[in-house]
Amino acid sequence: MSTNEQPYRGDVSEAIDVFRRRARTAGIPCGMVLAGQDETGAVRAYAAAHPPITVPGGAVSVPVLFARVPGSATAPSLTAALLGALATPTARRLTSAGELQRLIATLHDRAVELIILDKAENLKSGIGGPRSDVCVAWLKLLVKATRIPFVLAGTVAGLEGLLHHDTHLSRLFQVHARL
Repeated sequence: MSTNEQPYRGDVSEAIDVFRRRARTAGIPCGMVLAGQDETGAVRAYAAAHPPITVPGGAVSVPVLFARVPGSATAPSLTAALLGALATPTARRLTSAGELQRLIATLHDRAVELIILDKAENLKSGIGGPRSDVCVAWLKLLVKATRIPFVLAGTVAGLEGLLHHDTHLSRLFQVHARL
């Protein structure tokens, strides 16, 4: 994938924890790529080990948000997937930009510390086509606007194609682990 790829011999939880600690101290928008044959169970287990917490006053904090990228992803379907993972229904009368702003505000309100996007290779359906360009632009915008660390989990081939397609995206997702 890249020169900073690290074959990871430990478990997924340890790799994500190391990335999370480093991302917290870096204070800049960043991401990690976890590529392998089938790590879905491991990343889902990591998210399950960090469940939502009700803080004093009744607010809900979601330390780790896990969402699956829908097949043939579009910007509205990605926004809906993350809002659904936050148990927040999509609003029917908002534009795509309005929904994205609502998502960003909700991520901050829920104190999300890490976002894991599973099946991230679905972002590249039809690489080079307008839909995939919009999905990649949506992801870059969300990473920069929220400054929340992201983990893209998926297949090696799918994620390689996605990162090679967009150099700016590959600069945002510089930490790579191959499982």
